[in-house]
Amino acid sequence: MAILVGVVGVGAVGLGIGAYKYFFGKKLEEVDEEYTKKEVKTGLLPEATPRAKKVQVYSDARKELKLDGVNKINIGFCGQTKAGKSRLVNTLRKVKKGDPDWAPEGESECTLKITPYPLSEKSSVVFWDIPGAGTANIASDTYFSKNFLYIFDVLLLMISETLREEDIVFARLATEHKVPWAFVRSKCDRELRNNAEEIGIDVDAHIMMQMFDKINITKQWNANRKADLETFQKVKTDFIADMHKTLKEDLAKFASSLAGHKFFCISSNTIGKPDIYQEFQLDEVQFDQFIAEEVGKRRQVTVPSDANK
Repeated sequence: MAILVGVVGVGAVGLGIGAYKYFFGKKLEEVDEEYTKKEVKTGLLPEATPRAKKVQVYSDARKELKLDGVNKINIGFCGQTKAGKSRLVNTLRKVKKGDPDWAPEGESECTLKITPYPLSEKSSVVFWDIPGAGTANIASDTYFSKNFLYIFDVLLLMISETLREEDIVFARLATEHKVPWAFVRSKCDRELRNNAEEIGIDVDAHIMMQMFDKINITKQWNANRKADLETFQKVKTDFIADMHKTLKEDLAKFASSLAGHKFFCISSNTIGKPDIYQEFQLDEVQFDQFIAEEVGKRRQVTVPSDANK
């Protein structure tokens, strides 16, 4: 599975947003006070905020993170803690533990500050590993604003088995800020494995079967496991359908305005080792396409028509 092949380079031309000398509407002092109250939790600016101030707020946020919003396409991996953000960042970038630019990962809270990781040395795409929400160190109610999530080009909102209230809050804020986003549930191979083993399928033997089939060691092994393969496929089909159905119903019930947004069930193992875990493939291809499409849209915005002249 090729992930983001050839996504490199954007033009070094900005959008030409200028500052205003005069402010209209409310007095700047009133806007400051209103903004301070609202921004603490949402990062949203009041409607009456002068354009120049909005430009300044976004500019300050980019400076704080040292985020290049002109030459780079910045994708934020955010959301629940222990949802597999760092592992996914490493897998997509094809780096492993011990490499100098490996993002620390594990079952405990490993990401303590926002950290950028270029997709590759020449790529214009930068993945940002953002600390998880809802811990003693990182409160959920100020998570969106304190992490400046409104300045990213795309947000991948990582969720776990259950959609939580804060997931919906983050998604709504991303929508209000006009930041493209998608719900992403990683580690799906674990639950799929559990579902298969509950009905007696030897998943490890099934993975070995795929490896043997690749090098044609024995056809008899495949013949003996054919029934398991068919059953496993049904388990997988039911699993992915149930995941999408559950999320769709939750959004319809608790956040109808978010209905229709993208949701992907994926696994870092499947992305990193597709030959071995090909039978565990769920939404990985669609996930890859989503990122590539959003990157393509961002490039169209920033690259002028005469960029190659």
